[in-house]
Amino acid sequence: MFPLSTANFPPKFTYVPTLIEANLGEIVFVNVTATDNNSFSFNVLNIPQGASFSSAGGLLNFTWNVTSSEKVKIYLTVCSIM
Repeated sequence: MFPLSTANFPPKFTYVPTLIEANLGEIVFVNVTATDNNSFSFNVLNIPQGASFSSAGGLLNFTWNVTSSEKVKIYLTVCSIM
């Protein structure tokens, strides 16, 4: 008989906007959610100037004071904490 084991699957985003439209001088607030059976953390890559994020539980709060009219690609990740 083989020992019983449980698989560890990666966390899954439950809500992520695919496009955020913002205007110069605007403050943008975005909430992203994820779920998993284990602890996990969020990260924001290519974070634009004037932006910040915080997370608690399965919620990521992203705030951006838009200071440029350039288009920006922001990447969000969620990873298990082992």
